[in-house]
Amino acid sequence: MNIKVLTIGCFMLIVGVLVGYGVSILRPPAYHTITTTFLGITTTRILELFTTVTLPITTTKTVERTTTSVLTVTTTKIMGTTSVALFTVTLTPTYTVAKPITVTTVVNVDLLIDDYYYYTLLNILSKANKSIYIIMYAMKYDPNELNDPVNMLLYRVVNAYKRGLDVKVLLDDVTYTSYRETINYLKSEEVPIRLDRSNSITTHAKVVVVDDQYVFVGSHNWTESALKYNHEVTVLIKSDALAQQIKNYFEKLWNEGRTI
Repeated sequence: MNIKVLTIGCFMLIVGVLVGYGVSILRPPAYHTITTTFLGITTTRILELFTTVTLPITTTKTVERTTTSVLTVTTTKIMGTTSVALFTVTLTPTYTVAKPITVTTVVNVDLLIDDYYYYTLLNILSKANKSIYIIMYAMKYDPNELNDPVNMLLYRVVNAYKRGLDVKVLLDDVTYTSYRETINYLKSEEVPIRLDRSNSITTHAKVVVVDDQYVFVGSHNWTESALKYNHEVTVLIKSDALAQQIKNYFEKLWNEGRTI
């Protein structure tokens, strides 16, 4: 009876050890850090595993590889001075090993100061061949001045839509209440247009994404004063990865938005 109790006790102890071992090696780390250097500024963030990582300039991220090891445990009982093997348990646990790597990508960044934004954007809109997504706080179409710079941009947007490109425009309520001519013009041309999800929310972003690679982000509204007279600064970033991130953000706002 004592030998049986001893055997059962040993078995339970080893099972407990094995379970604890399995839990500890099968559980991947919950987080890893990512260090990003962009335009001379280094930032460190903590990200959950399996998060998609954008790679501007130089990035250190964590990748996983799967490893399988063999663990063999032999249970014995003591009979006098002799150790007799009762049974052997072999486990092949699979676990994740985090290995930091550094990835370098090239990102083209142009600084668009004052009216240089207008001429650059006008050129890229004219050459668009896939898609145009716009988030804009203020957009002022002027039906009384055909050569107004905002009109010239909107003509390109409408033309792109008529050429079959995926074109969407998301606006803040300030455009709807103050510049209704813009809404009327885009609707008359059947360009897909929405407002943000609530008039209690201000969408102050000024973002244009063209062909899933050109990203304009900055201070320029689409008004004559912003495009011709004000001191404004926007950056143009050519990056597929960044464009995809902005596009995901746009789609979220678009899906939550209000139709007009």
